[in-house]
Amino acid sequence: MFLDELKIVNVRNIEHLSIKFDHKRNYIIGENGSGKTTILESIVTSLYRKSFRTSKIEELKSINSPFLSISSIFIKNGLNYTFTFNYSDKKKLHLINNKKIDKLLNIISHFPLIVHSPYYEGLTDKSNRNKLTFLDKIVILADKSYKENLSKFNKLLKHKRKLITESNDTKLINTINDLLSEIYELIYKKRKNFLEQLNMRLKDYESTKKISIELKKNKTKDVFLNELALKKILLTQYSQKIYITSENKNIENLLSFGQKKELSIFIIYSFLKIIEEIIKDGIIILLDDFEAGLDESKVKNFYEIFSDNQLILTGVDNKYLSGINTICLKGVK
Repeated sequence: MFLDELKIVNVRNIEHLSIKFDHKRNYIIGENGSGKTTILESIVTSLYRKSFRTSKIEELKSINSPFLSISSIFIKNGLNYTFTFNYSDKKKLHLINNKKIDKLLNIISHFPLIVHSPYYEGLTDKSNRNKLTFLDKIVILADKSYKENLSKFNKLLKHKRKLITESNDTKLINTINDLLSEIYELIYKKRKNFLEQLNMRLKDYESTKKISIELKKNKTKDVFLNELALKKILLTQYSQKIYITSENKNIENLLSFGQKKELSIFIIYSFLKIIEEIIKDGIIILLDDFEAGLDESKVKNFYEIFSDNQLILTGVDNKYLSGINTICLKGVK
């Protein structure tokens, strides 16, 4: 699978832009503020109805513009798939080959992307919520039932939130808690499984062989008791904690910018291989501000390890790579 074309109208600071992509190697070059990250956001939004920077489409729309429009053409198994995403009057229209998309989950699983950006740093992000969101998106690419469990969990949580604040029906609340505990454990086990596979692969690289990504959870019974006392929801899908460790010590605050960037890309590559073994399909990789924090040897090494995938990079300048389709943004249009 690969992205062939992208057209953008009224997205952030881009009034109108049309791009033809190489099926393997692409480097979007431009000054800060020229729209490089916006292009990656548009690619993701054309498929998934939201950006990796924000879930609010209104924030993507150009200031004072009445609408935005994004269209993309992906080629998969020799067939063209044209995606159209329009937003106007606070209404979304999402089409594939001019037909309305009803089940977004099918699109996510059949048109997989993995993104890394300074705005979306994956498992090295400072925010635990963002770490878990990234991990969940990775798991969903390989297992659609996982998304269904997340949805069930949040529906039960919504019902419980109302009960816990407006009712004293502890029997019903406890019944819901039993269901929540069961799903919470399933979510934990699936996340844990993917992190264990990741950790095995990180051992293959010299700079990450002593690093491990760990997941911790709370005891649900203790949390539920506190919820009843406080009449407040304390256990959510984001209650589990992700840590970056080395020899059983938390090292997140000890990593330099360059070390975090290097670890992030090894994580992306490792997850890429894990998912491809499961879904037997290629995945498009989007790396925003690619060269930042990396020296020449690392830039070239990471460029080569993604040789089997379509790669879309962004940066202020291409210092080290040759033989790559270069898309130059000379300013906002």
